[in-house]
Amino acid sequence: MSEDFLRAWDRSLNFHLGSDSKKGLDSLLKFLKTEVEPEERISLAMTGFGLKDETSYKNGGKLNKGEMCTAASLLNTAATVKKLSVFCNGKHESKNCFKAQKMPTVKN
Repeated sequence: MSEDFLRAWDRSLNFHLGSDSKKGLDSLLKFLKTEVEPEERISLAMTGFGLKDETSYKNGGKLNKGEMCTAASLLNTAATVKKLSVFCNGKHESKNCFKAQKMPTVKN
């Protein structure tokens, strides 16, 4: 939660409730609801009337979706190690090695 919200809540009339933590939590949730709902309504109205671009930030900056980071771009799990056959050092997996298939099997 941002420091600005906590400062505003501290200034609000609902803050002076004593030491009961449940009442304090209920008061905080009620305060957040009264702070967030008007902002959402204003944003929705401005977007609906074409007064504001949907991708604009509150501080005026624009969100460029082409430059936006995703979880996939932040995490690269692709293995870059080339798999070599242990039988012939070829550029294929050992299970697909033709030389390994031609080797005799040992029976115990």
